[in-house]
Amino acid sequence: MKHLIAAAVLVLGTTAVFGQKNAIEKYYQNYRNNDTFSHVQITGKMFELTTHIEADTPEEQELLDALSKIEGCAFTGTDSLPNGAAEYKLALQKPGSEFEELMNVQDKEMEATFFIKESNGIVSELLVIFGGNDGFGVGTIWGEIDLKTVSKIMQKVDMGGMDMFDEKAVEYKGSVNYYPNPVKAGQNGTLQIPENMKGIQMKVYDLKGKEVINRQINDLQTQVPLSNLAPGTYVLNLYKGNTRFYIEQIVVVR
Repeated sequence: MKHLIAAAVLVLGTTAVFGQKNAIEKYYQNYRNNDTFSHVQITGKMFELTTHIEADTPEEQELLDALSKIEGCAFTGTDSLPNGAAEYKLALQKPGSEFEELMNVQDKEMEATFFIKESNGIVSELLVIFGGNDGFGVGTIWGEIDLKTVSKIMQKVDMGGMDMFDEKAVEYKGSVNYYPNPVKAGQNGTLQIPENMKGIQMKVYDLKGKEVINRQINDLQTQVPLSNLAPGTYVLNLYKGNTRFYIEQIVVVR
């Protein structure tokens, strides 16, 4: 349980403000004065400071740019709550209709459910609720959330079931190019790959984890059949065998 609480803190502490109108504000306040709970609250000012950090690599700069768009985050949790599983089930009823479930993760000790609030293809809030035999926690990130940034953090945490969103480029060299992004509803995208990636598998998921596209790529330039997909955010993954080496967030707009 402790390692998953730490994971939630890591995700929430490094990725959007915990406002007065947040869907779990009242629930969060219930535990603020409970000594067995740990509380983390980070304001937008902390994330603004990332604009003053000098990056050493383009990848670091991309991460800093994403962090600068976050307005704040908050988390409360404990590993000393005997009725944690019951509290978890109760908390799952709290998010409003504007939230949709992103994924559910389980291990032997606990269960966690992630929700997102999305509008016009932009994820504006990431909410996590988790609980188990002796623990419980809730947290939120609020701002403009880049799924790539979240995936970079998640890949450092050993949490089963989250591999769909990790980001690895460890086996193959060369550039991959997808465009346009965003793409208008009713239109297709284009994927360009280098010679050494012929034969890869392309899979596209919606934010609930449902596979909507699965096909082999044998050409250097291929159409990504997005024309039948509803407006929203999708995740493009490229595989060679069981190795995932590329991930791209795709936004379909009206």
